[in-house]
Amino acid sequence: MPIGKGTLVTTAHPTGRGSAQVRGRRIDIPSLALLTYCTPLPSLDLEQGMYYGGGNITKVNNGSKALPFPFVTAYLRGRSDGYALKGGDATQGKLETMYDGPRPNVTIAGTCKQFKFGEKSVYQPMRKQGAIILATGGDQSNRAMGKFYEGIMVTGCTSDATDDAVQANIVAVGYRNFPTPAPTPPPPASPLGCYSDGGRGKPHDLPIAMPDLTTSDPVGECSALCGAYKYFALEFGKQCRCGDTYGKYGKAADPSKDCNMNCAADPSVICGGVWFENVYSV
Repeated sequence: MPIGKGTLVTTAHPTGRGSAQVRGRRIDIPSLALLTYCTPLPSLDLEQGMYYGGGNITKVNNGSKALPFPFVTAYLRGRSDGYALKGGDATQGKLETMYDGPRPNVTIAGTCKQFKFGEKSVYQPMRKQGAIILATGGDQSNRAMGKFYEGIMVTGCTSDATDDAVQANIVAVGYRNFPTPAPTPPPPASPLGCYSDGGRGKPHDLPIAMPDLTTSDPVGECSALCGAYKYFALEFGKQCRCGDTYGKYGKAADPSKDCNMNCAADPSVICGGVWFENVYSV
């Protein structure tokens, strides 16, 4: 997720070495930003190259470190003769300098072809042309990764003391992850009473049959199975049925006698009877 200054690139085509200075998910710029990303590594995107150092360590910078923190502060300090990369935990401590020296050496890099934009194949001096972008995916894309929270851009080159003061201000904000709240459980099913299921040869009062109940919570199990319907019923000790209407055969004349079968998986719960059902609203 870059922050950059220089030439605003509106296509996926490079505009030449040194024409932009961008810090993104691998991080850059004369600015400071707070972001989250899966183990970001501070780096410098100067167009036609992504770098972690410069000069004699253009290709490999052993001082570069990943930042395995939930919230990361990343900083690139550009100047006329080079740049510095810093990074740290945005919730505590100071920034650590991972590189401070000249800009990348194109000869050592040796990986980018010379594009014909009329400029020399160098990163020094820079060739920025007056644009500022914040938290874009780069090259007008939407491929940025992580979350960008805040950033600064400065005029000139800041001092270490200023960098430390900004980091202290970020730490003082108290960025942290909040635990994901547990999902709100559905309201308990409401018992509607004991009803007749018609009898042999007649259509069931609640027409949709579900698998027999097997858990120690037969009411909750049948309620979950019938979540797409308005009502459910327990019957014959283990059966679960669903429907959007109920009561076509009327209430039981003697509920205590007609709905008298204990649920097989939990005898403390009544699961209707023979051709009688305990109906609930979902």
